Amino acid sequence: MRYYTLEMNSKLRTYSRKLQVFLFLIFIFISQIQAQRTYPQTYDGDSIFALGKIAFENNEYEKAVSHFSAIFPSDPLYESARYERMLSLAFMDKGDVILKEMDSLYLVGEINSNPDMLLLYGSYLSNDSNYVKALELFTEVEKMVPNSSVLLYNMGLLHYRTKSLQKSVDYLKLSITHNPNHISSHYLLGLICLEEGKVAEGNLALLSCLLNNPSSGIARDIIAKLNVKMSYYYDNTPTITTSEVGDDFTELNTILQNQLALNPKYKLKASIDDVFTRQVQAVIEYADSHTMGDGFFEYMYIPWMKQIALRNQTEALIYFYLQEYREELGKKLTSKDKMVAELNENYLENDIWSYFGKRKLMHFGKKEEVMIFLKDNWPSIIGKVVNNEYDGPFLKINKHG
Repeated sequence: MRYYTLEMNSKLRTYSRKLQVFLFLIFIFISQIQAQRTYPQTYDGDSIFALGKIAFENNEYEKAVSHFSAIFPSDPLYESARYERMLSLAFMDKGDVILKEMDSLYLVGEINSNPDMLLLYGSYLSNDSNYVKALELFTEVEKMVPNSSVLLYNMGLLHYRTKSLQKSVDYLKLSITHNPNHISSHYLLGLICLEEGKVAEGNLALLSCLLNNPSSGIARDIIAKLNVKMSYYYDNTPTITTSEVGDDFTELNTILQNQLALNPKYKLKASIDDVFTRQVQAVIEYADSHTMGDGFFEYMYIPWMKQIALRNQTEALIYFYLQEYREELGKKLTSKDKMVAELNENYLENDIWSYFGKRKLMHFGKKEEVMIFLKDNWPSIIGKVVNNEYDGPFLKINKHG
């Protein structure tokens, strides 16, 4: 009987162990099922993308790259995120990374229909002196968005680098035509004109560029280029044609090249006396008397300058131009803040665009004088304005036109 009891106890212990193992396996199985039913944290591509933009705007480019990299390939924002990521890398001076990734993406055809990515890729190839391949890319983009000021500027820059100055000028003029606010195009066009000895055109373009951005590194560069005796620095014989018709600036060239404004007898309106301030005043005063023709430079630049002269705002404009030098000039400039504020409020922020944003473009099949209105500094709406009222149909466009 005892043997039987021991044997039964042994069997019971064996059975108990098997039952424990079985129950353990059941627990694991159920746990796996529960794990499969445990969903990951909710994905919100819009929020992630927004965080990337915020990081980018705060100059936190590594964070921006991290956020943009987290966007799923299946997300509609993926293409935009990839582009923003590349821009962030650009601000981190990761040109080698950008080129390597772009090479791969282009090779497999992933960016071949994306003008933003192709333009970024092409611009880095151009920076890397790979002009042939860059031009091929830009030509592809030209078929997609021929009126894009970003494309037209990059074409102009590439041709400037390859010494094809006439082509560069032609593309830069097109860029400015389609986007009055494209600062880099105004700048490069003005620079080429100065280097070619066309000092009148160079001053008109650079002063218009400076009007859009008086407080930046480019502002200091422009003022440095214009704060010189023109005949000493820019006396080349022009090899380019800036306009086929009009643009007779013989008188202004004479004023600038012969340094007439630097004569002590020339009465300066501003209290800050320098080569730059004197020549700015001379250009504005000349614009007031210029007889208008059909030239590119007089149509694009003279009208707003005429208004400055007519409203007796030349002195205020000079102080406005010198904002980047507030620290160096001190009270000489800060004491004029009220005058600059009034210029801003009464003219620059309200009326200037009616002169600066006017263009002659093909508009619904007919060439007409239209206004280009901006949104976030990019062309957004194009249409006719007559007597300060909208007239006829308007065209809504993206930044590439």
